[in-house]
Amino acid sequence: MGVTPSPQLFIGFYFLGYLVITGGAFVTTSWILRGPFRSRRLSTGATSGQIWHELKYSLQSQFIYGLLTLFVFQVLAPNGWLRIYLRVEERGTAWYVASYVLVLFLHDAYFYWTHRWMHHPKFFEFFHLLHHESVHPTPFTAHAFEIPEGIVQGLFFVLIAAFLPLHWAVIPVFFTLSMANNVYGHFGYDLIGELKHRFPFTYLNDPCSHGWHHLHVRGNYSVYFNFWDRIMGTWRGHLEATPGTAPDKV
Repeated sequence: MGVTPSPQLFIGFYFLGYLVITGGAFVTTSWILRGPFRSRRLSTGATSGQIWHELKYSLQSQFIYGLLTLFVFQVLAPNGWLRIYLRVEERGTAWYVASYVLVLFLHDAYFYWTHRWMHHPKFFEFFHLLHHESVHPTPFTAHAFEIPEGIVQGLFFVLIAAFLPLHWAVIPVFFTLSMANNVYGHFGYDLIGELKHRFPFTYLNDPCSHGWHHLHVRGNYSVYFNFWDRIMGTWRGHLEATPGTAPDKV
């Protein structure tokens, strides 16, 4: 392969991935799980008004990610500020695989600290209040951001493209996996039951841990793992299947 895919292809890939992942998750939570997982539902459900509100801002976020992608290709790349390479052989298979792991842990740290920062009283209303208008999250809540928060969330991918030597496929693949994880965190159902209290699941975020965050606003700021929450004393445990049974501590 001589050149990276065009920015338009990246943007189309992101948008299609969003529609498939979020739309599929919405169908799953709205119809497929409603019967067999009724007892594991974490919230009372969302109104149609909330869903349309979330969808509007989620699509806005995809537009922001598209603009950031154009910035990467039309500003960073022409000025030599892009460290993306074309062939796996240039840095070897070991680095190609390791780069996914590195990006995962870097994003976990970036998300924790920016998310916690956006919960500071001075910044919460400007950056993050809209997202928390969804007390009972749905898959569409995952990317329902105001423009400033959308920029903060997308900026991570600009930074790693500028500072890390990454194969061109790493960013779209990781972005898609990150999107799927974020949507999963807003499922509104306890899918794994008691497994969430056992290793290794006890250290992974799931709809119960992030559902707690939406209900109580503070605590549980992480995205993939809860290591940072545990280290920094912001881990608050899991939301139970009946809303309001989790301990209300901040």
